[in-house]
Amino acid sequence: MLIPFINKQKEEDIKTGFDIASIGFTIITLLIVLYSKEARNKLMIYLKTPYFIIHFIIIIIFSFITLSLDDSNKEIKHRKNAIKHGLLSLIISILASLDLKLAPFWLVFITSYYLNLG
Repeated sequence: MLIPFINKQKEEDIKTGFDIASIGFTIITLLIVLYSKEARNKLMIYLKTPYFIIHFIIIIIFSFITLSLDDSNKEIKHRKNAIKHGLLSLIISILASLDLKLAPFWLVFITSYYLNLG
């Protein structure tokens, strides 16, 4: 009776920790982008480029469809894991192109620690 309660509590603590860490990371990163004229201008260039927008939308749709599949077999689990790694690398590449050199470290730390992306 006590063991399932402890396991459930650990899962809730991990989710809460992930929520706090990811919200903190997002707020700090957005503030840096908003206050850095160079990063803000680069981001606006991306958002005005049709090639970037179209491919970004395709990636989001493909990821959403794939991640909403049921974990019925090993192939789907493998594909979901690949999508998660791909999205992480996309975010890292965007952060790097905005010259946010330290943000990828924190992003990889948060996702590796809380989401068990090995």
